Order: sequence, then structure tokens, then C-alpha cells
Amino acid sequence: NPSKAIPLGTNAAIGFTSSIYLIFCIISGCTTRREVFLDYYERRNGSLIQIINCSLDTNDSDCKSGLIYNYQAMRMISAFGPIIIAGIFAATLSSALASLVGAPKVLQAVCRDMIFPSLKYFSVGSGKSDEPHRAYFLTYFIAVLFTAIGQLNHVAPIISNFFLMTYALVNYSCFDASLAKASGWRPAFRYYNKWLALIGALLCVGIMFIINRYTALVTLVITYGIFLYVRTKKPEVNWGSSVQAHTYRRALDATLKLGSVQEHVKNFRPQMLVLTGNPIYRPALVDLASLVTHGHSLMICGNVILDDPSVNIKLYEQKDSGELWLKKRNSKAFYQPVVAPTVRQGTMGLLQCVGVGKMRPNVVFLGFKNDWLTKPQLTFDYFNIIHDALDLSYGVGILRLQAGLDFSDFFESDLPEDQDDDEDSDDEEKNEVFISSSPLRRCSKSSIPHQTNVLMLKNTILNKGALLTMNVFQSKYSSSPIIDVWWLFDDGGLALLLPYLLRRRKRWRHCQFRIFSCVSGEKIDAEKQHLSMASLLKKFRINYSDLHVLHGLNKAPNEYETEKFNRILQTWNQNDDIYRITDSEYELNKDKIKRGLKLHEYLLEYSSKSTLIVVTLPIPRKQLISAGLYLAYLDAISYNLPPVLFLRGNQKNVLTYYS
Repeated sequence: NPSKAIPLGTNAAIGFTSSIYLIFCIISGCTTRREVFLDYYERRNGSLIQIINCSLDTNDSDCKSGLIYNYQAMRMISAFGPIIIAGIFAATLSSALASLVGAPKVLQAVCRDMIFPSLKYFSVGSGKSDEPHRAYFLTYFIAVLFTAIGQLNHVAPIISNFFLMTYALVNYSCFDASLAKASGWRPAFRYYNKWLALIGALLCVGIMFIINRYTALVTLVITYGIFLYVRTKKPEVNWGSSVQAHTYRRALDATLKLGSVQEHVKNFRPQMLVLTGNPIYRPALVDLASLVTHGHSLMICGNVILDDPSVNIKLYEQKDSGELWLKKRNSKAFYQPVVAPTVRQGTMGLLQCVGVGKMRPNVVFLGFKNDWLTKPQLTFDYFNIIHDALDLSYGVGILRLQAGLDFSDFFESDLPEDQDDDEDSDDEEKNEVFISSSPLRRCSKSSIPHQTNVLMLKNTILNKGALLTMNVFQSKYSSSPIIDVWWLFDDGGLALLLPYLLRRRKRWRHCQFRIFSCVSGEKIDAEKQHLSMASLLKKFRINYSDLHVLHGLNKAPNEYETEKFNRILQTWNQNDDIYRITDSEYELNKDKIKRGLKLHEYLLEYSSKSTLIVVTLPIPRKQLISAGLYLAYLDAISYNLPPVLFLRGNQKNVLTYYS
């Protein structure tokens, strides 16, 4: 039983050797003086023998003898001197062979973990037993290098200090593992105690300084340098270290403590549930949400997998691949897939259950449904998802890009088979662009690794625009970007807070931040609104480039806008009668629709060249407006514009006058 035999054998060996050393100390003390000053000694110089009088030079080290100064004292008091020399040789060879075999194995393991990539050459093994021959040679040359110093008393402190540093780290690792209280840490030694391990670590460090303080300092500096290097490089290797256990404990303690803290508007953070589906299919939606949260608040990408949850609920591979893509995309977010028979049921599960304690989303991000005209049932579910989010007191953000957000049709899960034998292979090669899953970048076909995380994008002419759309929020603009906020209703301030957080990012820091509002009255009403808004924004400490308050929102829109909207309604009404927009419903929302069409005119006039437009999301009142009419309304407002983000808070204040 190794758990019993190893501690027993180790302690027995330590006890036996310690007893032998103690006996030799007693014998030496009984037979030899500790310190002796000689009257004279003989010094050989070739064939000549000189007799040196020590009284003439008291500082001569050769005039001193005894246990402290005479390294041959053991041989002098032994019954047979050569036995001492033979024992020294045996002990030296034993230690040397143990180190020569053990050190290369350790070096090989370290190199294979890619802790030091430049030493990868020494990770190669040879033969069936995987012997590290290359590491043997490196260890040999290092040993020769230290031997070349030529003074054993200079080499010994260096070796002893590094051994003691190793023992100190092992002891401290045991103490730290016990302190982390990881369930996997179960020491079998009966008399183990974490405080004893800590004392052992401190004693090792203390002995290092007793031996040689300067060598000890150098050893500590080298050890700390290696620690900083590993911590900075973060090698992709999982040792199951106590650091992970400490991280978990700190996160758990902080989450529990946060649960007992009352929320305050000053500490509000937009915690986002982003309905991305598979996040690789909607990179622009992920990028925008990531720019807002940026690791300072919670972001969870939700994916509803349409299937029977009682039959197929294997999500581990899906979850791992999604989190890997988010990491490569530099998005500090979590990924949570769920299996559900419908999108709405899966989304409802996410809305109710995702997160823990106060670490729960309070804002839902989703993309605009561009195919709403042709898929009425899915449009109805989409409309209800918005309602569900608002009913559960979530803020809602809807992002629309004119080219769409969903690029799932462009991707294939595996690399295509080799088509060199086809007649059109050369043409196909010219019309294919390969992009890595993240970051999305082009690379030549010859440089593509054969793995499934490399995706293929076809139709090069079309996909030049698709690539720009995918990375619309990652591009570094040559000129200053423009963010326009159309703050139409008081929703608690979320429509102002999120653009402000966006401007804290490096690439948006110097953007133009323009705020617009609209009033139904005349110019004098707009001027009054302008003064009150300027005062309010100053109190909120929101810096902006321009503030515009437009009047005449109740005026009739132009005929083109009205005709276009009517054509949209006619297309929708070609679906089943259960989804049809009735005349009474249209008349009930007629004034609202006119204001929306007029707003679109203003958006085209003032914000057609903006980088991002943030518009307050109109509330979809379930009893007054149907899914088709509401989506037509949003479509009419955001048609033929730069990226538009409809945003609505949950009527809770997220801005305050007080800092």
C-alpha cells in the first residue's frame, strides 16, 4: 500500500540517517577539539618542504585546525581512513545518478506542458520507455558548468538553496491546498497538519538565509521570476492546482455576500443575456454586447437548440466549443445552450433561470428578425419573447443591421473534401475564402490546419461585404465614429447609459456623441425641451457633442414612407388569416404609425452617416398591437439605415445625480 509504505519508509530513513549523523557528531566531539591554533605547519612547494611559523602570521587560515577548519577530521579519527573516502564517493555518485535520472524527466514534463515554449526541443523522448535523451545532455552540460567553478564550498550553497526552495514550495503547496479546502485534497498521512506544512516551508526559507543570505536572495528572485512568467503566459495546461480551488471559493463567497447587498442605482451594471443562438453565427451581436460589458459586468450568450429535451440533451461539446470561440473573440462572456421544443420555451427558461443570486441578467439583447414577413409563426414567438422579457422586468435591446445578423448559411462545420480531381477545382479555389472561427481573418488555403474550428466561407464577391458586416463593431475606423442616441421616452436612462459605456472603449473613446429628441409641438416647445434636457444631462454628467430637439413629430409623413409601409402590410396580410392585421387595429395605432414614419424621415436626414444609432424601443402593448404590425412598425423606423439598436429599460432608474 503506497499510502502507508511511502510515509513509513521515508520516516524510517530520516530517523535512521539522523541517528547516524547524531552518533558521528558525538564521536567527533569526544575525540577532536572544535578549534585549534597551530604553532607551525608544513607547506609543500614542489620537492621543497617549508615549515611555517604561525606566530609570525596569525591571519594565516592554514594555522587553524579542528572540527571547524579541518575537512579531513573524519578520516583522521576513523579506524581506516579509506572507508571515509569510499563512503563520500558512494554518496556523491548515488545523489548524482538520482539527479541525472530525475531532473531530465522533470524537464521533459515541463517542456511538454509548454510552460517554456522555447524549450520544446527537449520534450522529445526516445524508445519504448520514452527516455529524454535530449534532456539528459542538457542536464549533463549544466552539471559540468557548475563543476567548472572548481570550489565545492561555492557550489554547495547554490545547490542546497535550490533544493530547500523546492522543499519550501512543496510544503507551502500542501498548506495552500488544505487552506483551499478542495474536495480532491485528501492526504493519507495520519499525522499531516496544514500548519506543520507551513512551518516546514518557513523553516526551509530560514535555513536558506542561514546558509548564505545572498544566494538565498538570488534563489528567491529567480523563483519569483519564473512564477511571474508562468502567470503572465498562462499555459494551456490544467494541473488541478489549488489556485483553481481558491478562485472558486472567492467567487462563491463574493456571490453569497453580493446576494445580501441591497441594489443601488449608483452601482447599477447592465448584465446582459444575449440571444445569439450559436455565437459564431452572429458575431456582430456578440461584439456590441461585449463592448458594453467589457468584462466589467455579466454577459451570457444564450442558444436555444430546437430538439426534444427528453431525447437529446447533450450540451457539453456545444458549450465547450461556444466558450472557446468567445475566448478567441476576446469576449468576456459565458455561453449557455438549452434544448427546448420551441424558441420561446427555451428563451423563457433562460430568462427565468440563467444566472445566480445578484449575478443575473437585467438586459436582453437580441437581433432584429429580418425574415419576419415570411415566417408568421416564428414572428409571433419573437413578439412574445419581447413581451416575456418586459414582463420579467428585463431591459430589451434589439440590434438591426441592414445585411442581417445571422451568417449561419455561410458556415460549414467541417473542411471540404479535397477536390483536386474536379475540372473546376481551380475556379472554386479562387472563389473560396477561409476564415478562422475567431478572430475572423483570411488565410491561404495551404496554411489551413485540418481541424473543425476552421470554417469555410463561399462566394467571395458577396462575402467581402459579409466579412465587413461580421466585424462592423471591431473595425478601427479611420475617422471618428458617430453615435446618435434618439431618446424619445424616459425608460430609466438605459438608452443613455449603454452608449456612455460604449464610449469608454478605446476605439470609441473619441467618437462624436449626439443626442436627439422629438416633441409633437412647435419650435418654442422644442427650445424649452432643449433647455431642460441640457440641464438634465449636465446633472447626469453625460458629456455629448451635440444636442438636438426636433419639433413636428405629429406632422404627416411623406407619401413615399406611407406607401412603403402599406406595401409591407399587404405582404404580411398574404399569410394566414389568424395573423392578419385588421382595419380596426390599424386605425387604433394610426397616430403611432405616423409618428414612426416621421421619425424615420428624421433618422434619414440626421443619422444616415452615423456608425451606430440608438433609438428608444416603443413598448408593444399586447392588447393593442399584433406581432405583424409591431414588427412592421420597427421595420419602417430602421429601414435603410446604419446599425440601429432599439433599446428600452425596465422603468428602473439607472442614472443618478450623485456620484
